[in-house]
Amino acid sequence: DINSNVQVVREGMRDFIWALDPDNDNAYELGLRLKRFGQELFTHHPADFSTSLLPPALRNISLRPDQRRHLVLLLKEAMHNSFKHATDATEVSFSLSADAHTLTAKWRDNGQGFSPQGKADGAGLKNMRARANKIDAQLSINSTEGTLVEVSISTKRGMVSE
Repeated sequence: DINSNVQVVREGMRDFIWALDPDNDNAYELGLRLKRFGQELFTHHPADFSTSLLPPALRNISLRPDQRRHLVLLLKEAMHNSFKHATDATEVSFSLSADAHTLTAKWRDNGQGFSPQGKADGAGLKNMRARANKIDAQLSINSTEGTLVEVSISTKRGMVSE
């Protein structure tokens, strides 16, 4: 238990320090961090992890440290939930995209799904919703056929290059 707790604290500190680094203030770096995390997490899981190509234009979308931190932790929670509960999943995927006004992250698994409104054993869904609210992001969780977690956050006009 001590070793497990130390690992959780260590990972939390890495996320906090990463979020504070001004070199990571763009959506592209956010996408890279989540891609690496997903690859590592699903190395020993039966599901195949995939990610879409990260558009270079994501480098032009600046994010505040609190936005980066909450987005990373929210999406890591979604990935952990799939790892832990979608044991029958054969495919999991992450994507990050943007248009002129919105940055959208999607996490999907093709597992058995669950009821997002149902009573959950843990605090994961509650924490995900709270994190989205803290940064004024829209969170959608659909679990009718597998699970899709979609997080959208408004971006400033002109931040995305054409």
